[in-house]
Amino acid sequence: MKHVLGAILLCATLAYSQGDVSLAVQLADPSGKAWTGARVILLDEPDPPAIPQNLQYRAVVDEKGVALFSSIPSGKYRVCAGGGGTRMLNPCVWDRRGVYVTTPSPNAKQAAIKLVFEEGAIVKVSIDDQADILANNLGKDSAKILLMEIWNEAVGRSPVLPSSASKAKQKDYEVLVPKGYSYKVRVMSPGFAVEDIVAKRRVDLPDRDIDVEVKADAAEATIQLAATDVKAVESIK
Repeated sequence: MKHVLGAILLCATLAYSQGDVSLAVQLADPSGKAWTGARVILLDEPDPPAIPQNLQYRAVVDEKGVALFSSIPSGKYRVCAGGGGTRMLNPCVWDRRGVYVTTPSPNAKQAAIKLVFEEGAIVKVSIDDQADILANNLGKDSAKILLMEIWNEAVGRSPVLPSSASKAKQKDYEVLVPKGYSYKVRVMSPGFAVEDIVAKRRVDLPDRDIDVEVKADAAEATIQLAATDVKAVESIK
């Protein structure tokens, strides 16, 4: 994918440590600037597959852009990374091929890997709640939920999650996506009626997806919705 630039460098030093290695993962953007503060997760994907599998190892990128994993088993890992206030695209969400690293053999003790990732754009979904429909009812029972997802068949899909930017009379959601694509956003809610303010139509229906374009030079794109009613449905058992 164009948003994962794939610069993967491996180097190793000597020694044997009962099959374990120390792995330093360096994250940078295309200009070489470090993605400091990002979180890195290594997912164990053995070859051939084994049960149990998908063991996880976690680390936080330091001020130099390096996440250090100490004494992990030598092998093949899928790399997930992002968050920490950065706009770095997580390859476990937006690269279906995955980004993988293979540590040196058990005869090596240390390895260093450099990965270069693109910056994404934020899609914001702002729901006007002037009548406090969401404020008074969201989460009150199993039917009073509001879920969203965004997708493009070529690059992947992701949930759109509540944002800390929400304020009185307004509920905000957001998601980080690759730039330069058009997306579909789907609103799913058994308990609320939600309307697209611009198109003047309800969007809480399976055949009413919202189209949004994220240009290659965009930092963000915004969708304006409104909560209009509480549906008369029983809570989900």
